[in-house]
Order: sequence, then structure tokens, then C-alpha cells
Amino acid sequence: PFESRAWSRMWSAYAMFDPSYQNHESFGFFIDVGNGWTTIPPCILWNISMAYSELFSPILVGCIGMASYWQICYGTIIYLLSYVYNKRYVGKSMMENFGFIGAMNLVWFFFPL
Repeated sequence: PFESRAWSRMWSAYAMFDPSYQNHESFGFFIDVGNGWTTIPPCILWNISMAYSELFSPILVGCIGMASYWQICYGTIIYLLSYVYNKRYVGKSMMENFGFIGAMNLVWFFFPL
């Protein structure tokens, strides 16, 4: 699951449905890259906290978790609004839009971590 070739295929397939992922100046591109980089430190903290629960306050870890969830959730909402506002759904069936764009992004809305 962590092979770079598999992730690059997924990224390029997604970019076929939403061209903003091909544009390095777009929100869609940067929200995904930004979330990818900025979620690494909280994930490391959570893993350390699970293994060594005495190192960090549960309240601190929970607050960082809520902040990270909000960041991912907010980015997903803004991305979906951008997708609809810019009419990137035009020319695709409802099933393609919901199945590919909707389902893949709703995962980040409901289960961001």
C-alpha cells in the first residue's frame, strides 16, 4: 500500500476526473499535498502516544486530533465546493461524479484520520 507507483497511478487516475490535480497552481493540488505533509507530525504523535501513553497528556493529543480533523474536513469541503463551483462535473455521469469524486472525498470528510 505504500508503493510510490500505486499512489502515482491513483493520483493520475484522479487527475483525469478533475484537471485541477494536474495544475500545480490550483487549490485541489495544494490541499492534497498540504494535507499530506501536515498530517505526518500528528500521526507520529498519535502513534507514540498509543505506545507510550505516559509521555503526552490525553487532552493535548485529543486537541491536536481535533485540529487535524478540522483541517482535513475543511479542506475537503472547500475542495468539493470548488469542484462544483467550477463545474468540473460537466461531461461526467452522476455515477462517475458520485462514485469517484464523491466517495473518495467523503472518506476524508467522515474518517479523515
